[in-house]
Amino acid sequence: MGWWSEDILGGDTPLDFLGDFASICECPMLDTDESAKSDTDAQDIYGYPFTRKQVEKFLDPLFLRAGKDKYSPEIGLQVLGYLVLFTGAEISKIQQDLLVVAGQSDEWANEDASRRKHVNAYIAAMREHKAGTSVNLKTKGLFEKLNERMSSGAPGLVNVHPKKQRS
Repeated sequence: MGWWSEDILGGDTPLDFLGDFASICECPMLDTDESAKSDTDAQDIYGYPFTRKQVEKFLDPLFLRAGKDKYSPEIGLQVLGYLVLFTGAEISKIQQDLLVVAGQSDEWANEDASRRKHVNAYIAAMREHKAGTSVNLKTKGLFEKLNERMSSGAPGLVNVHPKKQRS
């Protein structure tokens, strides 16, 4: 499907990474009823109840998965950065710098002011990251974005960044 929003999690590729990260962290997707009953330390990201402990425990394989993608390693690292920020996970200074560089190397942000705004917010949050502090970067899910467009009279979604599709 591509991208429906310019934010960090606003496309298929980031959500593919999120699903892969959930598998690595042994974090199964929950349905709506289960989400309410899940671990009280869990941070629900699109139905995946990630915890700070899980992210910290699996940091090495998460970085490996994000960085080895031949199409979009910077997107994978940004999604990992989002996960670190959202859960308040502890990371090293080198890991933090790597996640900042992933934002700085976002080609789409160089071409699009709206994407640049989201990526700059990500970079700023990542530079200020403190373990134990959860940061929620605003993101619009597919159905939220679809509803927004249809409410404004648009016929549906458009692919906001067709160059960034995975093959």
